[in-house]
Amino acid sequence: MNKLKIILSLIIALSLCGCSVLKSKPVVVIGSVNNDQNTFVAEIMAKLLEDKGYKVTRKFNLNESELYDDLVNKKIDLYPSYLNVLYQDVLGHKDFSIGKKKYNLVKEELSKKNVICLQRFAASKSFGIAIRTELSKEYNIMKISQLKKYSTKFRFASNTHYFNDEFGEKLFNKHYGQLKWKSVKTINEKQEEDILDYNLADVMACDVSNGRLEKNGKVLKDDKKIFRDYNNIVPLTRKDVIVNVSDLKDIYSHLAKVMSTRQLREYTARFSDEYQDYDAVSNRFINEEL
Repeated sequence: MNKLKIILSLIIALSLCGCSVLKSKPVVVIGSVNNDQNTFVAEIMAKLLEDKGYKVTRKFNLNESELYDDLVNKKIDLYPSYLNVLYQDVLGHKDFSIGKKKYNLVKEELSKKNVICLQRFAASKSFGIAIRTELSKEYNIMKISQLKKYSTKFRFASNTHYFNDEFGEKLFNKHYGQLKWKSVKTINEKQEEDILDYNLADVMACDVSNGRLEKNGKVLKDDKKIFRDYNNIVPLTRKDVIVNVSDLKDIYSHLAKVMSTRQLREYTARFSDEYQDYDAVSNRFINEEL
């Protein structure tokens, strides 16, 4: 009789807590674009999930144009996207917008499609201006506004996006004034990483999150903050994933606040400068910054 009571007690206890004990956490599939910055962020996101007991399947180096469809079609559950990519390429907006207003609009419109925007990162994949390191030191140029005094001494280079887009040269001239350069050169995006390294130009418009610029370039501070919140990192997921991974938003909230564009650039520079892999550099970021 006593044995029966013990067995019944165990059954009742298991029925009360069994759901939480027996139910395993779901596997989360994380995707990323084929570039250093996006893969680095995705790897950190994967590790933070694993630290919370989730199993993660990584699908990295995917085509950027297919990531959103892969998310909607449940081929992946989560990936780090970019605010302006969502605003223009996914939602079809053509006007210029920036900051919290832009993020809230994207968040609201995607929610209607059962797609959830997690907290936007401080880090942004936006236009900026870089100068050769030796010239930055020689002329004591640390921020964009200081270029005006010396611009006629410098050769300028950029890709066609900067010259043609509303958020490029037009925005720059509106806030910093039109600078007179010694010469102006148009380059393709594949040439960007070599321009300053091989002294083919002195100043260039660039992606400020690109770690490869750290070798021989100095990214200047955008002291008027015109580019900063244009193309922030925004992780995307679906509503059904949020239901199954209820603490997903909390897991990434601190990361979103902490990771700056400068950190993103400096840490990804270690892939080429120190020949470290994504696993090593992401671990270093987590240990040093979070």
